[in-house]
Amino acid sequence: MRVLLNFNYEQLALSSWLLNQSMHNNNALSDTNVVQQTKRWIDIFVLGLKLCPFAPPVIKNNTAHYAIFRDDKLSAFKVFLGNECTRLINDNSIETTFIITPESFLDYDKYLKVLDRANNWLLKLDPDALFQIASFHPDYQFANTNYNDNENFTNRSPFPIFHLLREGSITKAVDSNIMKENIGEKNAAMMKKMDYNLILKLQNDIKR
Repeated sequence: MRVLLNFNYEQLALSSWLLNQSMHNNNALSDTNVVQQTKRWIDIFVLGLKLCPFAPPVIKNNTAHYAIFRDDKLSAFKVFLGNECTRLINDNSIETTFIITPESFLDYDKYLKVLDRANNWLLKLDPDALFQIASFHPDYQFANTNYNDNENFTNRSPFPIFHLLREGSITKAVDSNIMKENIGEKNAAMMKKMDYNLILKLQNDIKR
């Protein structure tokens, strides 16, 4: 959890204003715009910086599904998550699903709580452990890092995302030696070497 140092009411007001602006801007985006920005993030960061070794064939073969959730009720999200799991079970042409929440769970601490709930729901919705969730968020922050540390940008997406992955595909990738390196450590080391202003430019390019 991030700690706000030198707390004052002006900072609180600014944070609230920025969050409200973000919600307002995301409300104005159509589903098409949301998916387009998400795809640009994948192209620029995930593929462009080679953050995920088994992502290229999924994107090339167009086997990723983009599902947009526009609600803030946990009960509705639980149903939505269950429906997307069912979709993956019934449709083998879909390799992976990006559940995007452009208006919901924008606060990172709340997102983490929802992520924890979602993982618990998944244990009940998916007793055979067919899927797992990878997490991405505009304010993503790894443990033991400062907010502006470069390595956090490996998981900073334009919107909160719950990424449903097939467990079988991950196992296959491990067995095929695609994941011979520790991806997290490799990505963090690569990001640390990048110029911070270049990373910010790449982020801005997503929203062009």
